[in-house]
Amino acid sequence: MSTTEAAVTDRSSRRQIAKPTLTALSHAVEEFAAAAGPDATVVTLFQHDTYLHQAAGRYAQLAAGGALVVTACAGGVAPSDG
Repeated sequence: MSTTEAAVTDRSSRRQIAKPTLTALSHAVEEFAAAAGPDATVVTLFQHDTYLHQAAGRYAQLAAGGALVVTACAGGVAPSDG
């Protein structure tokens, strides 16, 4: 088995990261990309379309500043909190 296959099949090393931590990391990357301007490339993937729509304005601003911005959504509508 190759190292890549071992990494993919070994699920014991997985860790969950809280959404607020991921959000903070995302905003830090966005700030870095804004500072880089046209030299920045930002690729994003959202789990639900609701999250993509919430972030659309931020990514439009990055694109207006010259960054190459690619966004995608892996799923449909976010589940309700109720």
